[in-house]
Amino acid sequence: MDKKELFDQIQIDRRSGIPLYKQLILEIKRLLPEFRKRKIVFTEGEIEKKLNLSRNTVRQTMSKLVAEGLIIRERSRGIRIVEQSSKVFQESDQGLSFTDMAINMGKKPSVKCIKHRFSHPV
Repeated sequence: MDKKELFDQIQIDRRSGIPLYKQLILEIKRLLPEFRKRKIVFTEGEIEKKLNLSRNTVRQTMSKLVAEGLIIRERSRGIRIVEQSSKVFQESDQGLSFTDMAINMGKKPSVKCIKHRFSHPV
């Protein structure tokens, strides 16, 4: 899947009550694993044109994703998805659980029993 095909998967509903920048954030987060796997770099201008969104909407989206540690803006190179977010243990003021943060980073949270032991109450 190339960049054009990934952008084609982004769905924005202009009639919904959800702000466009929030819809775009959710869609990019949904596609993070694909962006990471293909190491796709894109520009704000590409998103504006492909999705017919305003410059302000795209900038607001990218600023939020940068703040979450999910993307990096590189001058004259574009925007790239961070391989692994350095903000896993961010403050919980965003209301995200560890599981949600892992999913946002494109990871699959799971549980693994390392050691199993029974103890009797004293």
